[in-house]
Amino acid sequence: LLGREDKKEDWEVFDARSGDKVNVGPTPEHLFQTVETKEEAMVTIAKLCIRPNDTWKGRSIKLSHYIDLSKRFYGIIPQDLDKFVRTPSDIPMTMKDDILKIINEKGWKETIIPDPTLLSRMIRKKRS
Repeated sequence: LLGREDKKEDWEVFDARSGDKVNVGPTPEHLFQTVETKEEAMVTIAKLCIRPNDTWKGRSIKLSHYIDLSKRFYGIIPQDLDKFVRTPSDIPMTMKDDILKIINEKGWKETIIPDPTLLSRMIRKKRS
């Protein structure tokens, strides 16, 4: 119920298109969460809305909300964005330069946008 973002193997799923195992990052990190303030709750809610199967448009909107709320309540851009950005198109247009700089400093690498599943029977095309 509580996720561990440091254990990469916990975030691996099958890509239903190819059958490859892919890492989807801590999305959502936890199935339940406790917070101490309403401000922390607002930022945490936005972060926990991020899902592995978000389209680039959906991910961009969710990241925009997460970043805006973090800036409003904490005065900073979240430092874990590299875990949630899969491709540059995931980044909100108005923040692209700033976010790319932050995530590239952390060694971010572009990944695919998978069609995630935990069920091997849902794989449409297995690689040989």
